[in-house]
Amino acid sequence: MIYLSYCENDRTKRREYAAMLHKKSYALLKKALGYYGIHDPDIENNIEKNHYGKPYLKNIPLFFNISHCRGLAACAVHTSEIGIDAENIREYKPGILKRVLTPGELAYFNECENKDEIFFRLWTLKESYIKNIGMGLAFPLGNIEFDISDIRNIKSSDGGKKFGQISVGEYIVSVCVDTDSEFDAEYKFEDV
Repeated sequence: MIYLSYCENDRTKRREYAAMLHKKSYALLKKALGYYGIHDPDIENNIEKNHYGKPYLKNIPLFFNISHCRGLAACAVHTSEIGIDAENIREYKPGILKRVLTPGELAYFNECENKDEIFFRLWTLKESYIKNIGMGLAFPLGNIEFDISDIRNIKSSDGGKKFGQISVGEYIVSVCVDTDSEFDAEYKFEDV
């Protein structure tokens, strides 16, 4: 399940706003864990990080990942490794295309009309993948390729993962889980 919360899109200082989004994402984690019967008011003390910085729950047999962007906080909890990324659709920066997209993705991208949306669909899939494998940007985004021609059946060059993607208003949210696990890209909004 994907848990989302809208965040007032004010123009406070960037660092303060990012800290508020981060807190909201962890508040979503607490709420999500409650659905699994885990009520730990100080969950942050049960979180450790791998050597790449990916957070995980110690002594709790669940996996989680958070994401946030201007106006939205997101959290996903699952029984296997999971990665999530959320982005608001905006104008993409053309200079990043060749560093991030594979030649196949670039060809698909160039054929599409709504380039901003297509870019962020691909970007969030790549981010969800590198967050799932726990490496973050230590893994070059151009090393994984996606076929998004059928949104219900997203294919990747890593056959060991499954992907889901939703559009919510101006946002794209992508999730990556291991193929041997069940996961639907269902979501719910929470007040946190």
